[in-house]
Amino acid sequence: MEQISVIARRLKSGCVQYGWSSGDRMEIARRLFRYYQLPERVSCLFDIGKVRGCRSEREIFDKRPTAGNAFFYEERDGCWYDVLRGPFIIKTPLELLLHETDRKGCGIAECIRLIEKGLIEYMLWEYVTRDEVFEELVKRNGGDAGSLLDRILANDDPITALYEMKWLYHYFDHWAAVFTDESGEKIVGYALAPVRRQRRSRQASCG
Repeated sequence: MEQISVIARRLKSGCVQYGWSSGDRMEIARRLFRYYQLPERVSCLFDIGKVRGCRSEREIFDKRPTAGNAFFYEERDGCWYDVLRGPFIIKTPLELLLHETDRKGCGIAECIRLIEKGLIEYMLWEYVTRDEVFEELVKRNGGDAGSLLDRILANDDPITALYEMKWLYHYFDHWAAVFTDESGEKIVGYALAPVRRQRRSRQASCG
């Protein structure tokens, strides 16, 4: 299915450059992963078309609101990521998505659903044990985390069910990330942060 995809990179200096392409999402993903792994090839890619700059990857979808996703290259680790756009914007190693879709035969929609499910499980299985404020919030609104998780996952669309629980959804910064093992084929964790800490961090950096 054709859509607009942002193609972006973060240089070691921290500067973010971006352009976009339209076409089949997974064909673009395969082409980037196959032909643009070396830094010099990535540089050639960004020399081809009109490139714009922004301060952070968080501005990408503001600049191109009709984009369905973003392919993002991190110069510091030499890896491509697919920034999945949904209620949570999840930065996912591209190698993981290609492993799931091409080797396992999983459709991209199913793959995204599994990643979102994993994020919800991480939130209410692991993260809740490390954040006392969040744990108390869950107790006040949903009882215990395990029961809340079961209720959310019982829905046909769990991530939408979570989104509709505004007290839960708005506790977190909506940008998250996936971590994989060395093979790039297995999820080993997620990065998720509450909004309150994000705000404190931004205020400190502006000081």
